[in-house]
Amino acid sequence: MDMDRRLELIRKVQKVGKRLMSDRESVLSDIGVTPTQSSALLFIAATPRCRITDLGESMEISHQAARMLVERMVERGFLETTVDDEDARAKIVSLTPAGMEVWTRIGEKGTNAGRKALEGLSEDELDQLDSIMDRIYENIRRK
Repeated sequence: MDMDRRLELIRKVQKVGKRLMSDRESVLSDIGVTPTQSSALLFIAATPRCRITDLGESMEISHQAARMLVERMVERGFLETTVDDEDARAKIVSLTPAGMEVWTRIGEKGTNAGRKALEGLSEDELDQLDSIMDRIYENIRRK
């Protein structure tokens, strides 16, 4: 494949990414959370005994950034922290009832853009796309 074709594919990926992010930001703005807060809520809801370290690793942010994110979301009433009974240095993060409500709203409204983007793709095509996206991610992650 020549360089022009590769650049055109990268532009298409960027265009799709920008559109998905724009749609996501719009929906999340209506709910009252940022995309980063949404990602944190979704991860914490799906991760029993989630520690701040786990959140940081999942979101590929520093421990300090994860701690600050959690602190802001505690202040907003979405999260609560407790000392980990297995490691007193660590904190377990969980959703409050208000956080659960926001998580539910994200699930109801926030997945429509993703569904629309993948509409009409067969299971085989979704599997192929999943594999290709994993490979692309690994390529850029290795730097």
